[in-house]
Amino acid sequence: MSVNEFLAIRVDQPFGSFYSVRLNSKFILQRAYSKSASFDGAEITGAQRKLRRERLKEIGEFIDSDDAMFPSSIIIAANYYEDDRLAEEDDQWRVEAVDEGLNLYKLIVPSDKIVCSIVDGQHRLFGFEYATEDFDLNCSLYLDLPPSLQASVFATVNFNQSPVDKSLAYNLFGYQLDRLDSEIWSPDLLAINLCRYFAITPGEFFCGHINFRLKEKNVPKGNWVISTAAFVDGVLRLISRNPRLDRYEINKKTMWGLAGRKAIKADESFSMREYFRVKNDKAIEQVISAFFNAVGSIFDIKDHSDHVFVKTIGISALFQLLNEMLLKYGVDKDTIDEFPVLLRKAKVINLEDTEFFPSSTKGQNRLLRMLLHFVLDKPFAEMELREEAEKELSDKAEQYRQR
Repeated sequence: MSVNEFLAIRVDQPFGSFYSVRLNSKFILQRAYSKSASFDGAEITGAQRKLRRERLKEIGEFIDSDDAMFPSSIIIAANYYEDDRLAEEDDQWRVEAVDEGLNLYKLIVPSDKIVCSIVDGQHRLFGFEYATEDFDLNCSLYLDLPPSLQASVFATVNFNQSPVDKSLAYNLFGYQLDRLDSEIWSPDLLAINLCRYFAITPGEFFCGHINFRLKEKNVPKGNWVISTAAFVDGVLRLISRNPRLDRYEINKKTMWGLAGRKAIKADESFSMREYFRVKNDKAIEQVISAFFNAVGSIFDIKDHSDHVFVKTIGISALFQLLNEMLLKYGVDKDTIDEFPVLLRKAKVINLEDTEFFPSSTKGQNRLLRMLLHFVLDKPFAEMELREEAEKELSDKAEQYRQR
């Protein structure tokens, strides 16, 4: 294995699955972040308890001693940037099976990009910044776990071990759906709620196809499957430029209580944002349902399909296409009725061309631009492309037209 590959054991539990893996402290620090949590006047900031410098120095001294040991695991979550955006495909940590019978996997870390959140154990880890030594740590790694579900892990662990302000944890990233008024749901919390709905509702495009909370208990064997993160990221592309900032605004204290959704600013770049602000979640659900059911029908996507549209790059491109369609034609019944007509224009694209549409950020961008070109008649010249990329897409589009 390369220096960025590690053996890991998959552990399945009711909440979801994680990987037990040995990682060096220096390796994690180069790729990790921790967000401190507190109420600062009327505003909530961060996502964990604040790092205490004196405690870090004490831990640093312990690390440099002959008695140094951290046998309990550091809980980390990979594949989200610090602003709560899902990491680009090329930056995402992933696993490959080595021996599924033994739950043995290979963890692959493709780059040194900072895409790893410290869910629990931040003082132990950042204590190494005040030490001269470094050594291996026992890590419990969650992949593709959205920030709102990372919060559930943090809150559960810390409620059982040491006092934590429950309202702080819930408002920041605890997000227990059955305990919070939907008026103060953040964009990513709404996305999680929609994810649950679509994952289990018969007749919906995503039913039986979302690997909710990483454990594939709701995905029949052989079905195509996407992660919770892929779906959540897609919904956010309709609603929010900065989910973390929106969360803070919604949870600001006022003399009447928390500010609520209407506190966030309008942004015309996101087609469903106003519906989110006025708490019309049903409209968002209906638009997503109509669009993806049309995708499934027009492109004849079955449960066992191996189609670019049911891969992460395809789901991301489709959600972005949906946003552009709604921005261009408006959010109304006529537009929804036109979904099938518009999507049929994409049938000219060779969606089996995995060489041109690889599972990478480049493949996703190519797919989105090709969809915008054929479905919305958008010229490549208006897409702010480099000259060579514009020619490459133009040549490929001409090939599709001549098929």
